[in-house]
Order: sequence, then C-alpha cells, then structure tokens
Amino acid sequence: PATITITDDAKIATVKWNSENYDYMMVGGEKYLPISVEGGSVFEIPISSLDEKLPVIGDTVAMSKAREIEYNITFHSGTMKPVE
Repeated sequence: PATITITDDAKIATVKWNSENYDYMMVGGEKYLPISVEGGSVFEIPISSLDEKLPVIGDTVAMSKAREIEYNITFHSGTMKPVE
C-alpha cells in the first residue's frame, strides 16, 4: 500500500513493504531510512510524477547478508482515491 501527499512544494509517497527487513531505500541517489518497521518497512520517498516508472533500490537484510534490490515503482493516477 502507498499514500501520496501532494503539497505546493513536493509529492511524497509513503510506501509500506511487506517485510520489516528493509533498512533503507535509495531514490535519485539519496538514501531514505524507514519511518517504521512494525508490520513492514515504511518509507517516505519523493516522487516527481505519476504514471511513470520510478527506479528505487531497497536494501534488505532478510538474506544471509545485506542486499540491494532494484525495483521500478509506478504510481498509477487512475487507481488513486482521495483520503479524507
């Protein structure tokens, strides 16, 4: 699940991974640490646009040693619902 907060200055996605074992995410060369690891690793990351792939790297410690895994995340505008 993800929530996107849009302000005049930025778009921030709050992304929750199913695993508590992600210790950081890299987006655009910047490292982001989790804001929570209860029930999954939760990160707040900047996004520049919707409906386009956003390359990210997630570092997981779930295996025998830490590993960076490359992902592409797309936030589809057609699936968004307003939160009140």
